[in-house]
Amino acid sequence: MIKSDSIIFDLKSKGHRITRARKAIIDIFINSSGPIKATDIKLSLDKIKLKADKTTVYRELEFAKKTNDRTRGLYRRSKYRTKKYYTNV
Repeated sequence: MIKSDSIIFDLKSKGHRITRARKAIIDIFINSSGPIKATDIKLSLDKIKLKADKTTVYRELEFAKKTNDRTRGLYRRSKYRTKKYYTNV
């Protein structure tokens, strides 16, 4: 199982900033048991009282897709009908 600490270490070693939102979203993916929508990620951030708008969520998802191998493998985007889901791999 992937641990968030190792992902964060890899990101830091490549010079990326680790924001509270970025760390929380990584944790959400690691702890999710199935597909999750961006709106569900936003709700999870709201539950832990972390202020992040929908744009931040999508920006972080794009960041995870483009950065290192570990975060790229953290999720994949799939479509079910017209809704987009993100799943941990």
